[in-house]
Amino acid sequence: AAADGMEPDGLVIIRSVDGEAGRRAIETVAGRLAAEWRTSEVVTEGGIARVDTVVRLRKDVDPAELIAELEARWSDDIAAAQYIPLSTPSTDK
Repeated sequence: AAADGMEPDGLVIIRSVDGEAGRRAIETVAGRLAAEWRTSEVVTEGGIARVDTVVRLRKDVDPAELIAELEARWSDDIAAAQYIPLSTPSTDK
């Protein structure tokens, strides 16, 4: 399903004690590794903030690379990062 004309590859879910730090983390990393992204509002439940971001990754980027960078560079700010694929990769060459 396309959101605003975007065809996302997946959904990144960030959990953090500080929702704005979580949002900064995904926006910084997506700025380098994603062709497009859309970040939801921060939702806090039980003291843990969640930020959902749909992403269309750059052609040469693997989802594992995005999660690895979040965990490596932002481990002080985020509690967890998860990637959920939304589409199957194209086999067209």
